[in-house]
Amino acid sequence: MNDRNSFVPEQFLNLTGNTSVVSLPALLKRADWVISNDNGPMHLAAALGVPTLGIFGPTDPRVAGPYPLTSPCHEVVQAPVGNMKLLTAKEVYRRWTKAAARVDAL
Repeated sequence: MNDRNSFVPEQFLNLTGNTSVVSLPALLKRADWVISNDNGPMHLAAALGVPTLGIFGPTDPRVAGPYPLTSPCHEVVQAPVGNMKLLTAKEVYRRWTKAAARVDAL
């Protein structure tokens, strides 16, 4: 179910189709975290130093993960056997809470 109205406005911002390449870096820089599949904005957020959780399917995050992958501010979650249908939101949330606690301790 994709009901963005169930989120508190301060917690969820969907800018799909409303973001240009020019404005994207400024928006990402303002984020506390970027949680994204493996795409250009995920890599841009990592390059800007924004804590990033990358979600990967069959792509190897050791090759295509947020750079540098060893940064304590970056975390990756890879779907079991590369199948995104097997990756639960609960697992992504669990990994994010663990990463967020690590970043908060820095």
